[in-house]
Amino acid sequence: MVHARWPPVTPLMMVAVVRFASPPQTGRTLDDTIRPFLAQHCFNCHNSRLNTGGLNLEAFATKESLTLTQDRERWELLLQKLQSGEMPPEGLPRPSEPDLKATTQFIRDQLDRADAQAKPIAGRVTALLVQQHARRRTAVRR
Repeated sequence: MVHARWPPVTPLMMVAVVRFASPPQTGRTLDDTIRPFLAQHCFNCHNSRLNTGGLNLEAFATKESLTLTQDRERWELLLQKLQSGEMPPEGLPRPSEPDLKATTQFIRDQLDRADAQAKPIAGRVTALLVQQHARRRTAVRR
């Protein structure tokens, strides 16, 4: 039985994969990008006292609690509301366009980085093995 050979992987290909697989480093942190934005535009309504919309963002007021890997659903909801323009609502001061873009881009980059570092789902390996087995069975024999 003849096995099909994959093309050799060159060092340049590896650099390209690594370069484009990870989001660019910006030098910004959650503490200096997100917390001031939340304090200025979100904490007035989304706090433990008012709990507007059932969302308390005051939990992210401390440096220790300000992580994107925990409570991902809340961060994705926040990103969706900011990108759609629903938040802050009409009648309240809106963030400047550069601040809004920087904040949403930072959240997206952090979520992408967390996804890239996540362990793959074990079911994917099984699917690949089944595909490889099927290829070997149906390979053209010379």
